[in-house]
This record gives sequence, C-alpha cells and structure tokens, in this order.
Amino acid sequence: MLRCFLFVCVFVCCLSLCAAAQSIPDNCKQLIVVQADSWNTVPATLQCYERTDSRSTWRKAGKSFRVVLGKNGIAWDESQSFRLGNKTAPMKKEGDGKAPAGIFPLLYAYGYDTPQQQWKFPYVQVNEQTLCIDDPQSRYYNQVVSRDSIAQADWKSYEDMRRKDELYRLGLIVGYNTQPVQAGKGSCIFMHISTSTPQNSKGTAGCTAMSYEEILQILNWLNEAHKPMLIQMPAAEWRLIKGRLKIY
Repeated sequence: MLRCFLFVCVFVCCLSLCAAAQSIPDNCKQLIVVQADSWNTVPATLQCYERTDSRSTWRKAGKSFRVVLGKNGIAWDESQSFRLGNKTAPMKKEGDGKAPAGIFPLLYAYGYDTPQQQWKFPYVQVNEQTLCIDDPQSRYYNQVVSRDSIAQADWKSYEDMRRKDELYRLGLIVGYNTQPVQAGKGSCIFMHISTSTPQNSKGTAGCTAMSYEEILQILNWLNEAHKPMLIQMPAAEWRLIKGRLKIY
C-alpha cells in the first residue's frame, strides 16, 4: 500500500505541470529538444538547453546525441494548440507505434535500482509488481500502478516496468495524455534505454530511447526546481517555433 501511495503522490504532485504542456512556463529553466528527421523516420537528435530566467536566451547544455523514436515515426498530440506547418500530419493514438510530438512536462524518473544521492529529480524504484496500464478500457489507463495494491484488476494489457531486460533500468515518465487522460489517445510514454545500435536503428512502441549512459547523463542534469520540459517534433516544425522561444 505504501508503494502505491508513493506512485499516487508523485503523479498528483506532477499534474500541475501538465496544464502548461502546450507552452514553456516562465519557471521552466531546463529543456530537452528532440528533433525527428521526418514524421515517418525512427532516428532523431536530442539536445539539452538551460536558461537562468524567463527573459534569458536558452543555451546548450552538453553535446547533442542521436536517439530513436517510435518504430513508425512521430505524430502530433491532438491537444497541442500550436500545430504548425504540415496540416496533414498524423495524430497520436494508442498502438500506432509513434512517439508523440509537442511540448510535454517530464514528471519523474524510474528505475530498477535505488536512486543516486546527487539526483535532484523525483524517482520511483520499480519492481515486479509495477505496471503501466495501456488498456484504454481500464480505469487505470495511462497510469503506473502497483499490482499488489489493487484488489480487482480491470485491464487486459499492460507494460511491466521491471522487465527481464535492461530497457527500463533507468527512464523518465513523459507527461503525455495525463490531464485529462483520454482513452485511446496513447499511453505509457517514456524516455528509456534503447536496443538500437548505430548500424540498426530499431524503433520503440512510441517512446524516445537512448543509451544508458545518455539517459544517466540527463538524469544527473535534471533539477525538479527548474521544471524541465520536453519538446519533440520533426525538424521542419521545430524551425518554425524555435526563434520565438529564444533558441538559436
């Protein structure tokens, strides 16, 4: 029961960030930008940025690196108010194998091990009972829950958060489709470890994936007090908005 309480507390405390997910709040001082090569390609480029206050220009934090997106590319979050450029771009849906495009808060980190002392971002240690529900008919849809704290499971499908491989050893929960949760819009969107190699860019079910060293680097940099956000979209769309955000 305590474990479930921790999941709920982290989730509720982060919900206030989701309301601002279509713009960059003034108190946001850390930004992760993922530029997809196109709507239908798997590879993308990730670059971190930071600023001192809302009047400052964003500056690069560290070097950029390659990541992979959904196996079928990327699709707009239909709730985003600023959709630009390509009006025929796909919309994100459950099971489409596409990563969501838009501006999203980063809610918390998760992993198999205990948190490192220097981390300044919320972290939940997962185990074999930890699930993310991807069944649109479930009342727990798009939520991370502890199976042993729920008397009657109402889902037919879910993701194990403590997998038998290393993909979820360390990851970040992306605040996509969280306020409100809409059935069928897509669920369980993470930043996690990739199985890809430079020779084989294998896509994900809809997440953004990278090496363990790269996601560890991001988690060492993240600071909850800086209200970090994620922007991801095709490079052509990104070029239309980066100037207004003072990113050059």
